[in-house]
Amino acid sequence: MLYKFPKEKKLLKSREFKNVLDSGAKFILPELIIFSKPSDLESSRMGLIVTKKVGNAVIRNKIKRRLREVFRLCKTFDEGELPALDLVFIARQKAVTASYEKLTSSYEFALKHVIRRHSKTKKL
Repeated sequence: MLYKFPKEKKLLKSREFKNVLDSGAKFILPELIIFSKPSDLESSRMGLIVTKKVGNAVIRNKIKRRLREVFRLCKTFDEGELPALDLVFIARQKAVTASYEKLTSSYEFALKHVIRRHSKTKKL
């Protein structure tokens, strides 16, 4: 069965990306840089930035597919459902050699810290 990534889960417009990048919280990992900002919507949305520095089109698309799948599958945590956040992932060079499991663990680690950071500022 083919699972599509629904449009309502994506950041599509450049102003949405710019809003998150300019005023969102930043978390840096060797494979990813994650920007996050609380959203007024009911669910989280994600945007991907994978530049040509990372690799050719085949490699960039592979990284995008993996990150979309990680986001789709890792929606629940010990604390409950993922809060409404707008997330922007910027892939770094180490994402090319990282396994799917490493991307998943990095994503979960970063997201726990991001949620904790936003809950401290009472924005969630």
